[in-house]
Amino acid sequence: MNRILAERNVYVNLQLEEIKEQVPQTHYKIQHRWVRLLLVSALLVGMFTVSLLQIRLYSGLIRYQEEIRSLEEVIDTLSIKNEQLSLEIIRLTSPTRLRNEGKRLGLQPSNRIIILPTE
Repeated sequence: MNRILAERNVYVNLQLEEIKEQVPQTHYKIQHRWVRLLLVSALLVGMFTVSLLQIRLYSGLIRYQEEIRSLEEVIDTLSIKNEQLSLEIIRLTSPTRLRNEGKRLGLQPSNRIIILPTE
């Protein structure tokens, strides 16, 4: 193969200085190949780590959303119960009910008025 290249005179047009200039560039690329390999591997490991972090954060977000949903359901049931108790308080403390219960028990209205001191 060298004989074929020599016969074709492929390198005739290149000067010796041009050949010397190209050799260090090739040597530089070969010499620092491990640095590029290290940088690419660090980039890949970093991307993998970031993707795992995103998956972990998303799973935590889903768990917190489920907790929030369950807490909202508890709040809804407690607010309904609170409304029911408020209606029960209004019903039990209404003046007509108290008067009817008093009559049923045989109680009479008092003739004295007791004024309580307020501070």
